[in-house]
Amino acid sequence: MASGTTAADGSSSVPNQFVKLPDPTSGAFTESDVRSYLKKWDLAANAQVYRFRYTKPFHKMDPEGFLKDFFNSDAAKEHFQVMGAKGEWKGIGGGDGAAGKKCVKVAHEIVPCSSVSMGFFDKLYDAEEPAIVREGTEFLMKCVDDVVDGFPVADALRECLLKEESEHFEVFTPEERGEFVFRVMQHCCLGGAMCQFEDHMDTYLDVTKRLYKALVAAKKDKTTGPEEPER
Repeated sequence: MASGTTAADGSSSVPNQFVKLPDPTSGAFTESDVRSYLKKWDLAANAQVYRFRYTKPFHKMDPEGFLKDFFNSDAAKEHFQVMGAKGEWKGIGGGDGAAGKKCVKVAHEIVPCSSVSMGFFDKLYDAEEPAIVREGTEFLMKCVDDVVDGFPVADALRECLLKEESEHFEVFTPEERGEFVFRVMQHCCLGGAMCQFEDHMDTYLDVTKRLYKALVAAKKDKTTGPEEPER
């Protein structure tokens, strides 16, 4: 357990509160078919996954302190990378004098992980006419080609995800759209700039399920009984 003094901004003065863990040797991110789809959807080159262990107790009431500890840690400065304006990966601790800078303020959003069943997406199959998925199949219904926020829209699923004026947009509530599993599916569907999209819904859901399981661990809630995800 790391120990040390606490700075005036609430973060620890010890720079090793986080330890980078080895890259996974099993799970979705190592499976050849998932990797192939991520490449097809132009996500492989535009996303990275890292695992870190926090060596201090985590307090739900202090997420800002947790995040400042992360960005100020030696492990994050050495390994964590962000995409630059020119599309290049670069570390947060190197170049432009960044190594000597300290994170003193962060903005964050709590992403709920309350959905642990793929039944969450059943409403895509149950949508009233016009349908999103052709009845009795996995085939995504096509629509008139459009572009929304730079994304090509050629099927009813993308209309549901992007087009606010579409009658499909309200299939999911704002709260459901905020769920982590929804965001994973949305990333898979929309992909990157060179995304080659799918014609069948089950491909997206299969990869979404496997990525979600690789990113979230579920445990029993001791007070209520059902599974509660933890990241």
